[in-house]
Amino acid sequence: EYGIRLSGLLYKLCGKDPLPIAGTGYNFSIPELTKIDSKLLFPDGKNVQLHVFYDDEDGEGSYRGFLQTYISDPASWKVSDQTQWMLIESVKGQPVRMYVNKPASQETALQALEALFEKEKRYPDVVVHRGHSYHLTGTIAHLHPGTRIAILGSCGGYQNISRVLENAGDAQIVSSKQIGTRTVNDVLLKEMNEMLRKGEAFDWQVLWNRLNPKLASNPRWADYIPPYH
Repeated sequence: EYGIRLSGLLYKLCGKDPLPIAGTGYNFSIPELTKIDSKLLFPDGKNVQLHVFYDDEDGEGSYRGFLQTYISDPASWKVSDQTQWMLIESVKGQPVRMYVNKPASQETALQALEALFEKEKRYPDVVVHRGHSYHLTGTIAHLHPGTRIAILGSCGGYQNISRVLENAGDAQIVSSKQIGTRTVNDVLLKEMNEMLRKGEAFDWQVLWNRLNPKLASNPRWADYIPPYH
């Protein structure tokens, strides 16, 4: 049973039709992994994100650099201090709301944010892990079935795809095969969020084509794998 399904899916991914070989008793449907319908990313008219930073030197550096990306663009983004976390909101275009925990208050901030999501019954559409791979279990705990994008901006995130899918089976995943770096993560996330804010059709291939010239000189960029790969 498993062999037929696996072989049939591989055959279909190679551009062939497995039904004449396997028969009609099997489902070889393959989800679309190059695009995400805007209705899924804006289920109630807004896009909600959770960005998870950890309380160590790497987390503090990544956190400061990430915030500065949006602070330096006040025409499009508003950054406000919510004591334990920062809130980044689009000020024009489509409503995008990013909840960013402060690394120093990592545990209490994430608990408070989870309680907020639970109270509002509105969970993040995008979850971003910003930390070493040994912190990933903590981020995975904040994934929900409605999570549509998971960004594993850590070393070896590629090895943890199956763990992500256990909590968020429909999530499309961006991961790094080797070393994740803030010099890629910040550029990738800003370009992705600009696409969301501007209400563009969300297409990973379009996003990657825009990122390629910006990150061509970064030796770590080639390690990042989009969902359709």
